[in-house]
Amino acid sequence: MRLRIQRLRLEIDTDKGLFGVDLNLQQGLNVFRADNSAGKSTLVMALMYGLGLEGALNPKNTPPFAHAVTSWLEHQGARVPVLSSRVWLEVYGDSDEVVSVRRDIVGSSPHLVRTWSGVGLDRLKAGTRSDYFVRQPGSATREKGFHTFLADLMGANLPKVPTYDGREVPLYLECLLPQVIVEQKEGWSPIWGRYPTWFRIREVHTRVMEYLLRLDRVEDAAKIARLRSQLAVLESDWRSLARRMYLIAEEGGLTLAGISRELPQERGLAPPTLSFAAISGKDEIEHRPVLEFLSAAEARAVELRQEMIPTAEAMSEEHQDQLREVRRQVKELEGRLSRALLERESIESERTVIDRRIAGVASDLRRYADLEKLRQLGSDADLHMSRDTCPTCKQRVTGSLVGQSAKEPVLNERESIDYLKQKEQVYRVVRNQLVRRRDQVDSVVAALDRELTEARQVSEALRRTLDDDSRLPSRALLEELLRLERKVKVTMEVIDTTAEWQTKLELMAERGVEIRALLKSVGKGTSQRDRGIQNMLSVEFPRYCAEFGVAQLESSGLAVNEDTFFPFSESHAGKLQYELSASDAVRAAWSYRLAVLSSSTRFEGNHPGLLVLDEPRQQSAKLGSFSRLLGEMVEVAGEGRNQILVATSEENLAGLMAFDGRDQAHWIIAGNGKVLVPIDPLPH
Repeated sequence: MRLRIQRLRLEIDTDKGLFGVDLNLQQGLNVFRADNSAGKSTLVMALMYGLGLEGALNPKNTPPFAHAVTSWLEHQGARVPVLSSRVWLEVYGDSDEVVSVRRDIVGSSPHLVRTWSGVGLDRLKAGTRSDYFVRQPGSATREKGFHTFLADLMGANLPKVPTYDGREVPLYLECLLPQVIVEQKEGWSPIWGRYPTWFRIREVHTRVMEYLLRLDRVEDAAKIARLRSQLAVLESDWRSLARRMYLIAEEGGLTLAGISRELPQERGLAPPTLSFAAISGKDEIEHRPVLEFLSAAEARAVELRQEMIPTAEAMSEEHQDQLREVRRQVKELEGRLSRALLERESIESERTVIDRRIAGVASDLRRYADLEKLRQLGSDADLHMSRDTCPTCKQRVTGSLVGQSAKEPVLNERESIDYLKQKEQVYRVVRNQLVRRRDQVDSVVAALDRELTEARQVSEALRRTLDDDSRLPSRALLEELLRLERKVKVTMEVIDTTAEWQTKLELMAERGVEIRALLKSVGKGTSQRDRGIQNMLSVEFPRYCAEFGVAQLESSGLAVNEDTFFPFSESHAGKLQYELSASDAVRAAWSYRLAVLSSSTRFEGNHPGLLVLDEPRQQSAKLGSFSRLLGEMVEVAGEGRNQILVATSEENLAGLMAFDGRDQAHWIIAGNGKVLVPIDPLPH
């Protein structure tokens, strides 16, 4: 994960010409020096704003700038009205490809971000233009959201984190800001940074630190999520198999008991029980144990085989009439069943088409909504869906009465959205009708299938009776015998299937117990890598504090909590913020940011490698401490591809530069006067 700022440009249009500032930054330490109230903080805010991260300061959608950028600026002793203003950035991400970014402040919508890939600000026409929206719902999750684009550019795989209301949301880029950009007014307190609370993320500081340091315990959290997913699948499979067991028993005329509908918590399942449901003389259901039924059925079958019954010859004429009638019924039922099956197939085909069209309309609605949002934000890019594809069947249109080169669509975005919503509503009404009709046809098919099966069995029994020797027993008793044998066969099949599936359930229950045990064990210990990171923080943070002269270090002791990552005092209860003086707290804040960046760099964490400090010499911190801070920053920046920007108003340049490695820093000295001055426009 990486983010580097190559160029920061702030433009302000007035009737007196173009004002602003244009800074070229380098990898490593960049020190920007300007007078107090000259515009240093405006530049830091411009960087934050250009990245769409001002939402870390407050949930409002107003640009966080002073009047010099939004309403009027002072020039030659007079107030000059601001006509429009914007921020330009040249940034590099994880792939080292440059991207130019423009976001307007005044004059156009602040929610629109324009980007050009592969080119710097001086060659925009040669780049690939894409527009995005920011500080709007979906900015971090939708394809056209700027923070979706920015996270992809940085190589940031942002995890899902829990909120106080039980939801899971991305760890938004705004939440990372306190460890990346420290603005002057509120960023220096508390020591660990002021995090946005309006996202409602639980323990947001801890979640941010876990991500920036790429702790294995985050992987443990992902492993827990995978195990929970496996458990959910297992529970679903259990419910499905249990449902099938109950269904097959019901189809066999049996009642199943003893099988839990939900995956049990323990090993060892009691064997299920099967009983035979029969209707008593009072039309009440009686449950007979299946073994009792099988015993009675076998006894009756023996009795029928031994009983003297009328011969087939005596029943021959009646049998022939019955056979003709049954064959007519079979033919009629076969025709009705065939027509019902064809109707069901036709309904399913229509439903599949409708489902595909509903999905297509939903996709088009999302895309048109994004295009409408970009249009409302003021995008003048060539926004269109497709001029040569049918919006219904998605096939290419090879001919049309309207020229394909027409610049204006037949319907604008809002009209298209309204039309698509009406179409979706119609499709859903049609689909509901199809589902209801399919359910009706399914019931008809099941009933016809049962009747047809019974009719064929009767027909076969009659045919065999007429073809056999006329001295054989009567059909009625033979059919009773056949029904008993068939019932016994079905019952045995249900028993065998239930026993087979019971074995599967036992294996599933065993696996469920194993997964639950793994869930209890994951994350209980600390990995060697996590221990190394925690040890480094515990060493580096106090070391930096000592280097920068935190006066209360020896008396109180400083440490970082291994679970929450809050700095604290070992000799006092509570967080460190309340144990230090104001100037010591500022130096502790320097130490904390550097310790986090250094630890992430050493252990290849997820820190973007960018650190911006606005006026770090707060609360009259000693110049010597500040100079040593810059020296440590040079070293930390040199450990990896890190970039650090410090904005300061320090007047004693000689004292400021009194540190080893000052020649490795990039110095930008604004001199006396305002930062916002007349500038030349970009080449385009």
